[in-house]
Amino acid sequence: MLIRQHEELFDPDLMMRARQACMEGRAQDVLDILATERARGGDPDNTIWLILLLLDDKQAAEAIPRFYESDETPQALASWLGYHKFDPSPFPGLMALLERENVDRPPPVELPYTCPPLP
Repeated sequence: MLIRQHEELFDPDLMMRARQACMEGRAQDVLDILATERARGGDPDNTIWLILLLLDDKQAAEAIPRFYESDETPQALASWLGYHKFDPSPFPGLMALLERENVDRPPPVELPYTCPPLP
């Protein structure tokens, strides 16, 4: 029952379909998947962020974790550090936290592929 409820809220195949469409050069399909995910509503999340990275829209992707940026609760943004693709450098509060805690984080890993630009 919990699995069914979870799948009603989160499409477990969404990223797989987005990655496949991207690899096949179907950027418009990835944009359609993004629009569907955004239409679900709620807070922006890692799925939207990952799709924006697939689309090579780094500026829009950076805006997603910025939603969670807070000096009062830096751990909300710090949870994004679990993604090796996440770049903490645009977030001064998080960078200060990493420096204070002596965290030597490697540079973010670039995606091995992105969608071709739309015509």
